[in-house]
Amino acid sequence: MALPSEERDLVRHCTLGAEDFDRLREVRAPHNRLGHALLLCAMRHPGRALGPGERPPVAMVSWVARQLGVDADVLSRWSNRAQTRREQISDIMKTHGFMTLNPRERFGEWTALQKRGVRIYIQTPSVSLKGTDHIA
Repeated sequence: MALPSEERDLVRHCTLGAEDFDRLREVRAPHNRLGHALLLCAMRHPGRALGPGERPPVAMVSWVARQLGVDADVLSRWSNRAQTRREQISDIMKTHGFMTLNPRERFGEWTALQKRGVRIYIQTPSVSLKGTDHIA
């Protein structure tokens, strides 16, 4: 599931809102703020977290960095270490209303939750589902 790299997709899926900026202000270091914002954008679309050591497309990094007012090069200092990643993913899920659904659970339950407006984040090697408009 490819991350956005075309300008129209970046505008649509990686434009940060006022609530995002409010939350990201709490992340002090510029490299962690950029990494956190990129994780958020990836979880919104295409509906998955960045993998360990995965670097998003340069265009995505530049787009998000410009919005944050940081140099895109600071991402090289973002370690994407397992603990930081877990903490940031957990924070994003809690703050933005995502929940993990065990893929072994019935997909009927996923549909019912979806109708109630619950954001679902699923990541396994073979299945990744997001929101209401994307199934892969």
